[in-house]
Amino acid sequence: YYEEYSNRMAELRSLYVVPQLRGIGIGSMLVKRAMKFKKVQQHVIVTTNNKEFFLHRGFSIEDKYLLTL
Repeated sequence: YYEEYSNRMAELRSLYVVPQLRGIGIGSMLVKRAMKFKKVQQHVIVTTNNKEFFLHRGFSIEDKYLLTL
């Protein structure tokens, strides 16, 4: 699920891939697809328990609880 709050901020949430299909690029494809359609110019926020997944896809840690692209 992807929600835009303004032209400067959006949130990517509810990204889930079933365990049997992890590791074959589905999650990466979903993130790329969501970012392709983004209109936000500055920050896309994610809340995750798998920060490494997002760090490997170009996101950075803004603070302890916030990853942005």
